Amino acid sequence: NTLFQPSVGELVSLANLERLADEPERGLEILQRLQARLKKRNEPLSASGHNIMGLCYGNLGRRNLSYEHHRQASEMEPASSTYAANCGFELIQIGKAEEAIPYLKRAVTCDSEGGCPYVFLGDALRQLGREEEAVKEFQEGKRRLEIQLRASPHNTHLLGWAEGVCQRLSEYEEMASFSRRKRES
Repeated sequence: NTLFQPSVGELVSLANLERLADEPERGLEILQRLQARLKKRNEPLSASGHNIMGLCYGNLGRRNLSYEHHRQASEMEPASSTYAANCGFELIQIGKAEEAIPYLKRAVTCDSEGGCPYVFLGDALRQLGREEEAVKEFQEGKRRLEIQLRASPHNTHLLGWAEGVCQRLSEYEEMASFSRRKRES
């Protein structure tokens, strides 16, 4: 439609909505077309665009492409905890936990409030056989998730993370409690 040209941000949001609707291929198509249009104008895709592309590729199990887009997003916005954490997560998924640690430590430093980067860091450390350090990170992640849940007690995303970290810590009664709260929410 020549009368309506959605902004880059609107297209990235639309691609993310497609991903959240379990349509990552459609999200990728939107972002690939956007990237081609931007390339003609010698403009780069935004960090958020690369992040959503990474998430779409991750949903499709294409971990190397997912990592590459998360890496680009993280380089474009080094102060973003989310982009660094996503990059570290993908490195863990492809068996490169040692390479993930600097990204995850940056994510923890950039967002001292969130618990998820601590959980990812614990996963990387556990993958490397550094169990004592991993447990400390899981415990810190759980503590921060509990603080976040006080502010948003019905947030199913946070409840899922809390459930997962309890499982990693073998705290099954608490895991069941978070699971029950998530179902009720």
